[in-house]
Amino acid sequence: MTTCKITIHSSSIPIRPAIALFAKAPIPNKVKTRLQPCLTADEALALHIACLEDLCEKLAALKNGFEIYCFLSEEVDSIPERCRTSNLRIQAPGDLGRRMQAAAEHLFDLRHDAVIFLGSDTPHLDPKLLFQAIDSLQDYEVVIGPSQDGGYYLLALKQPHQKLFRNINWGSEKVLSETLERLRRRKTSFALLEESFDLDRPSDLKRFMQSEARIFAPRTFALLKGIEIKGYLNRDHHD
Repeated sequence: MTTCKITIHSSSIPIRPAIALFAKAPIPNKVKTRLQPCLTADEALALHIACLEDLCEKLAALKNGFEIYCFLSEEVDSIPERCRTSNLRIQAPGDLGRRMQAAAEHLFDLRHDAVIFLGSDTPHLDPKLLFQAIDSLQDYEVVIGPSQDGGYYLLALKQPHQKLFRNINWGSEKVLSETLERLRRRKTSFALLEESFDLDRPSDLKRFMQSEARIFAPRTFALLKGIEIKGYLNRDHHD
């Protein structure tokens, strides 16, 4: 795996859009921690890997229209098999904003004409939203897919927008509102896609299992179905 900063592409001709999948490295007790003790550390890890594999397989099917990159939080000895076809990178140091900013600069240095950021918490992403984001970038500078928890599951850019990532309360319910306020203050045009949800809390898992969106994440669904048999998702949990 290489770091986020590599040799700049020599061509001045823009190339197809890049998808940057940002994900935590699959390490026990470092992923899906909000779902513990509802899940064991091993189950949380298995869920994280299932989410990654669903997303990576989905994105691999789009490789003719997009260049796919997977930015992991740290280097690991083993990664999910279906993610090995992506261009693997290690996220830069710093908070999430600094890491996203570094990735955006890197990908635009490679002459991609647009960059779409995705997280690994939305394995049920409908691929049509990626094309809607690219279409919307024809008329807007930034496109955002809002999450119900106050963040966003997708961010599409056609230039780096360095200040967009600074001084945001990452991990809070204010991420989306602060980002939109930043865009309005800087008079940057933006469009919003349909709202979705992350798989962060027990209630999110129950919602996923009852949602038609589960058809877009078969491995995640199969894993949670097994957990449901053991009774976890039949209990009443509170966020």
